[in-house]
Amino acid sequence: MSKVFSHIQSGISNAGLASDPSDPQDGDLYYNTTSNVFRQYINGAWQNVGTSSTTGTVTSVSVVSANGLAGTVANATTTPALTLSTTITGILQGNGTAISAAGTTGSGNVVLATSPTLITPTLGAATATSLSLTDALTVPNGGTGSDSLTQYAVLLGNGTSNVTSVGPGVSGSLLTGQGSTFPTFSISPTLGVSQSTQGSLSFASSNTAGLVVVQNLSASSNYNFNVPATAGSSGQVLTSQGGSSQAMIWTTVAQVGPGDISNSSATLANNQSSPANVTGLSFSTSTVTGFQVFGSVTIDATADLYATFVLNGIYKTASTTWEMSSDYVGDVTGVVFSITSAGQIQYTSANYTGFTSGTMKYRAITV
Repeated sequence: MSKVFSHIQSGISNAGLASDPSDPQDGDLYYNTTSNVFRQYINGAWQNVGTSSTTGTVTSVSVVSANGLAGTVANATTTPALTLSTTITGILQGNGTAISAAGTTGSGNVVLATSPTLITPTLGAATATSLSLTDALTVPNGGTGSDSLTQYAVLLGNGTSNVTSVGPGVSGSLLTGQGSTFPTFSISPTLGVSQSTQGSLSFASSNTAGLVVVQNLSASSNYNFNVPATAGSSGQVLTSQGGSSQAMIWTTVAQVGPGDISNSSATLANNQSSPANVTGLSFSTSTVTGFQVFGSVTIDATADLYATFVLNGIYKTASTTWEMSSDYVGDVTGVVFSITSAGQIQYTSANYTGFTSGTMKYRAITV
């Protein structure tokens, strides 16, 4: 052992040295005061002891295939170069001990969280509290094409173009169609359709399922239905003034009876030997106590006959029978009237030579 280690027992020096001794033996150990580490002479060279900077020689390197990874090593005993590989296809995901392929849908680049650009994505049912778009959603994609809508306006379709709107209209105005262009609001609209179009105006009843329908059934030319400027009195009726520009007027009419009959007509048969009913000429015993019939008879035959007549009738409630008298002016027509207990007017007629037709016209007032 060298002189430096003459005081060392078992090859260990308890004195610090600033550098490595020049005549060491394998196993010699000392404390280096320059680098502040213990150093030992091993296999013919000084080496630091007990520090992370200890070096050595790797004699061989290999890669074990496991947990989804495999690999190769070049220069395993000198300067190793490791190449890792995997047989897993797709986006890798780890679970703490191994890797596997992550589930994916679609194709293309990986989408990251911040400001991604999506190219024609197919989105499933989404649940969200809000959705922010840079541009307004277009009509073909289910939107309106607008980012703001006028308050109280009415939205109007415009094909595949942006939804448009009209209004809001002033109070009391109506939205009326304009054919092939957008409808407009008007404070004094013209209701209805063109003369060549059939139609009706229906009003629902307030307390039943019925409808009140106003319609023009058979007008052959235009006319006006002009309402008076003021309301009529109780019991008055509207009377037409020709249907042009003049307004109708309120007219007071006579009080009608419970069974009054307006102008009507009936056909008379030839040689009617047994009493036959005059169509439409009857009086209910529950509402009518008396009547007066004004009428005319025309017989078209070889010898034409004409006459007017008046029938006066009274119902006797005590005997539940009718009494009736008749007066006429004109030809003796051979038409004779009678009345049943139920209030039905009947007639008989003569046998007319060359008979073509018989006609009776009448009206009645009742009490």
